[in-house]
Amino acid sequence: MKHTSAIVFPLALAALSSCTLSDGLDLSVKKSSSVDPSEITAKVMFVGNSFTYFNDMPSIFASLGTSLGMHVEAIGITKGAQHLIDTANSSDEVGKQFDEALKSPHTHFILQEHTTTPTSNFSNFLAGVRACKAKIVATQQNPKIYLYSTWAYTSMLNGGETIPQCEARIRAAYEDCGNQTSLPVLYAGKAFTYAYEHQPTINLYGEDDKHPSYAGSYLVAATHLASLFGVDPRSTTFFGDLAEKDAKALLEIAYGVANRLI
Repeated sequence: MKHTSAIVFPLALAALSSCTLSDGLDLSVKKSSSVDPSEITAKVMFVGNSFTYFNDMPSIFASLGTSLGMHVEAIGITKGAQHLIDTANSSDEVGKQFDEALKSPHTHFILQEHTTTPTSNFSNFLAGVRACKAKIVATQQNPKIYLYSTWAYTSMLNGGETIPQCEARIRAAYEDCGNQTSLPVLYAGKAFTYAYEHQPTINLYGEDDKHPSYAGSYLVAATHLASLFGVDPRSTTFFGDLAEKDAKALLEIAYGVANRLI
């Protein structure tokens, strides 16, 4: 199943802070930036599975960018439970869609692995990222490729492990893969965990307590956008299906993660 939506050309992704998620979010620290959103033009391809296509997250991403004055397009090459190693296979259903989409130029690529694979089968994860990267590099001019670190949920916890501890394992696996493939990591999972701990009245999970609710997808989209382009997501007027108060709380967290305040 292919999902499409819209985006633009980036600033380099800054390395994120190593401070713990229990640290307070100090938004008195502002990041100086001369970024003019109206000068940003990008075409982004999200490659992943249901953690990407739920609530049409790429469309939320594009809507946030457009509301800031960016020229943004985003498409999603996705299928439920899809693994990157399969997406890189030209005989796979999604792999065929990936190949076809690569015939058109894109500026940014965001790779999202099956949720449990980075921690349960790292070699498969690494092989999938390498294979997808090779296809992108072979077909695109100066592509910007990123890894989308996801979040934890109750049914994947080990023993007495907590949601933050499990997400930290996932994040570490993405960072390891990023180091081995020379790809930067987008810390959507870190933003998810911070919101889980510090904004408990905002439900980030859907009915299955695994996939994102609309609020979860909104937070992920805002974190990606701010991290990729250095724009301030808090300036948006797009709140989607959320109450303005909740949207603004999530935008603060996205800003904090992107600017190394979390």
